[in-house]
Amino acid sequence: MMRVGVLSRQDPYDRMTFSGTSHSMVRQLEKYFDVIWIDPSTKWTNRLSRLYHRGTSGKFVLNLNPFWVSHLISDHLNRQVEKEQIDILFNVGMSGPMVGYKAKAKVITFADATMKQMIAHYYNISPDRRHAVHRNEAMEKIAFDRSDIVMTTSDWCSQSVIQDYSIEPDKVRRVMVGANMTITPETKSAPSGKDIHLLFVGIDPVRKGFPIAVDTVAQLNRRDPKRHYILDVVGLSEAEGIEGDDIVFHGLLDKNKPDQEDKLREFYRKSDLFILPTRMDTIGIVFLEAASYGLPILTCRTGGVPEYVIDGEMGYCLDLDADGTAFADKAMELIDHPDKYEYISQRAVERIKLEFNWNRWGEQVADIIKGMSCQ
Repeated sequence: MMRVGVLSRQDPYDRMTFSGTSHSMVRQLEKYFDVIWIDPSTKWTNRLSRLYHRGTSGKFVLNLNPFWVSHLISDHLNRQVEKEQIDILFNVGMSGPMVGYKAKAKVITFADATMKQMIAHYYNISPDRRHAVHRNEAMEKIAFDRSDIVMTTSDWCSQSVIQDYSIEPDKVRRVMVGANMTITPETKSAPSGKDIHLLFVGIDPVRKGFPIAVDTVAQLNRRDPKRHYILDVVGLSEAEGIEGDDIVFHGLLDKNKPDQEDKLREFYRKSDLFILPTRMDTIGIVFLEAASYGLPILTCRTGGVPEYVIDGEMGYCLDLDADGTAFADKAMELIDHPDKYEYISQRAVERIKLEFNWNRWGEQVADIIKGMSCQ
């Protein structure tokens, strides 16, 4: 059996890592190959990394290690790959360890966004970090060049790999991912009761467009007094300056804990609409979770989202300048037209079954890896 090394700084078996995507990928790879997790760091490189990352906090994207530290990490990676007799190295988005990669194993680098896309659309980087940005982009270019396959999750990402990093198109493969929960897809009937529940799932209120979701619910309640619209918020315990009877905060739910994952399932199952006016997402795994439960989705056209939320079939992708009024219009369109609501619910589930699921991802990736071994 072929031996696949999963290169990841964080534990890929932890379902909170990378929104659970690493966990889903590893479980699929294990169906076809002997899989081992490879953490390229050592006690000493961890100490050096902490030194160079002093003063940083929160969810930062930049690798602040100088090249010489990355080469130390690469040296350890090379030894691990040879010691473990790895045939294929599946790199979960790490660039630094690849700068000095010399092992014999062929490499697949997984990416849902490039560094250039992350800097341009995702994070605000202070001017004093511009040198680090250039170093990170150079590292990513090396990682892509040294990969046999660059595997992306969207055409949006693929185009950046090809155009911004001058990677040959035949080296880039898009493979669509799925929801990071075990779900039996089910369609929904149009809501007929007085209470209409809109579900918001996210931990970053600004980037996920939480104020727009709040305004949407307020507008719906003003405009449609015969119904009561409620916003259920998963991922936040509170939000500054936002409160009211129409907003219910449920806090963060950990998928590693069965009871909390079950609560999340119930929110998807009992809600009527899913709303996430995200300012930027590379995919938005929560959209696939919502679609698996037949929930019509209201979101924005950004990053790779439109490739996973098919406008008019799985819900609606609005422009980034859309406000609460525009989102309320689309919500009312679905609630007032049961046939349209149920059509979208049905089409969403069909898309999940045929395209956006991890079993399909596993089959496609297994074929790619087996093909690489024959080259």
